[in-house]
Amino acid sequence: MPTPSHRRHRPVRPVRAVHSVRPVRSVRSVLPALLTGAAVVLATAACGGGTEGGAEAAGTGPLRISAIPDVDPSDLAEREEAMASYLSEELGVEVEYVPVSDYA
Repeated sequence: MPTPSHRRHRPVRPVRAVHSVRPVRSVRSVLPALLTGAAVVLATAACGGGTEGGAEAAGTGPLRISAIPDVDPSDLAEREEAMASYLSEELGVEVEYVPVSDYA
């Protein structure tokens, strides 16, 4: 009696080893990452200052903050003066709020 077709066994082929090959990346795909890394390194190095002791020793003066003038100037000044005080206490440096009158 013949065997049904779904029960017939097919010969098993030996499996060949496949070596993983890394794709070659083009300069165009790597260049943005290299430029971003270089920019981060340069920006970080520029922030160092090279002296000990914070802003006073570097002679840079107070940290100045500002805000977008989207509310009443007196409300904005009150809120940002409180922020300047908080930052000064937390960072240990002088923080100054600088009000602005427009977006320019």
